[in-house]
Amino acid sequence: MSLTSSLSVALSGLSTSSEQLAVVSRNVARANEDGATRKTANVTTTDSGGSRVASVTRLANPALLEKVTTATSAAAAQKVISASLDQFDYTVNDPSLEGSPSQLISKLTTALQTFATAPQDSTAASAAVAAARDMAQGLRDATQSVQNQRSLADRGMADSVKNINSLLDQFQKLNDEIVSGTGMGKDVTDSLDQRDNIVQQLSQEIGIRTVTDSNNSMSIYTEQGVTLFNGVPRTVSFKATAALGATTSGNDVYVDGVPITGGKSSMQSQTGKLIGYAQIRDSLGPTYQNQLDEMARALISQFAEKDPSGSNVLTTMPGLFTYDGAPAMPTDGTVSTGIAGTITLNAAADPTQGGSALTLRDGGMNGTSYVYNTTNATGYADRLQSLIDGMQTSMNFDSAAGLTGSATLNDFTSASAGWLQAQRKSASTAADYNTTLQQRASDSLSKETGVNIDEEMTNMLQFERAYQASARLMSTIDAMFQTLLQTYSK
Repeated sequence: MSLTSSLSVALSGLSTSSEQLAVVSRNVARANEDGATRKTANVTTTDSGGSRVASVTRLANPALLEKVTTATSAAAAQKVISASLDQFDYTVNDPSLEGSPSQLISKLTTALQTFATAPQDSTAASAAVAAARDMAQGLRDATQSVQNQRSLADRGMADSVKNINSLLDQFQKLNDEIVSGTGMGKDVTDSLDQRDNIVQQLSQEIGIRTVTDSNNSMSIYTEQGVTLFNGVPRTVSFKATAALGATTSGNDVYVDGVPITGGKSSMQSQTGKLIGYAQIRDSLGPTYQNQLDEMARALISQFAEKDPSGSNVLTTMPGLFTYDGAPAMPTDGTVSTGIAGTITLNAAADPTQGGSALTLRDGGMNGTSYVYNTTNATGYADRLQSLIDGMQTSMNFDSAAGLTGSATLNDFTSASAGWLQAQRKSASTAADYNTTLQQRASDSLSKETGVNIDEEMTNMLQFERAYQASARLMSTIDAMFQTLLQTYSK
């Protein structure tokens, strides 16, 4: 090998070692960044016997990355559901607040029993009416809390859609850069890391799957196959509702006109924050509202005033409890949507509205024809005992409430509390499980593709020695050239 060829080999060695050291430095600098992968400089031999860095590649494990993505989406959905159900429980069903339906029903039953043992006691009558007033107020407050959570979920969906569109726009810029760089043979490994990071952020909002082409272009689909990105981002659209009520349904989320939320959608997504919010707004919230509405309907029915003679000549009318639809009675065994939000104490029994608490004992809230205590006896307790017995008698409840079809009012209210606790526990357990799964998959991915500082420092020493060897070779060649020049100059 001639000195000139040797010099060329030494120069290529210097250049190669320098590039390898640069790659190692990048690895070390990004060691603590989430999603940063280890880069490797791939060295090849040139025709002249030298070396060069042909490409820079990164360590990747698509299977592990997919597991991280899937677990992230599942955990995000369950965390949203769990947090919202916690708010349901805190504002509606927390026994310590003494305002839960089950607590209020218990207080009302106790007050009625106390009044029944002393029907002549006006104080007991006022206490029973006050318990009924609190019961109605509690159901209205619970309805408001449920609808507030549904409205918050609707706004959460709007924020999630906005974030999805923003992430897809960011994804397009990176994807175009990667495709262009790949075509020109550039190092796009850092851009690939950034694109994967965008995918992970996107998976928090909605469950996705990805497909990568030979030119490094990536397409994104929902888990049900709706295209989110294929060369260009698809439009994800959603119209938020200003305020949701018990009888109001929110709008669906669409991707290029295809609904991905809503019970009627055949392409409905299953995981991600967006879907967690949709389940609260469209499923869990309405189901719990149905339970509240059934409690209200049962109260109106149980405390209704009927024909005292038993001949059913008189029309049954709302008694102690009434609502916006009065004087008509709600249909037995069928949810009257939103009735819990309008249930009130009958003014005829409310002393604060000019009524008399004793009408609870005697009847007559709907006029003298509905008076049960026709003798005006102060010890009359038949009506009160009939009301107590009614609350302890099974009645039919609509299956839309998600509970047993036949139960006493007290048992139905307790079952509702149990249902909420079961839903909370299920969501919390699922969130914990998927979070653990996501963390373990992330740790495995990091070990598989991440930067190991010890390994990088070892490589740095190796490349420095190679650099020094090439430099020494150049010094030796330089000395030989000097000797030759001195020899020929004499």
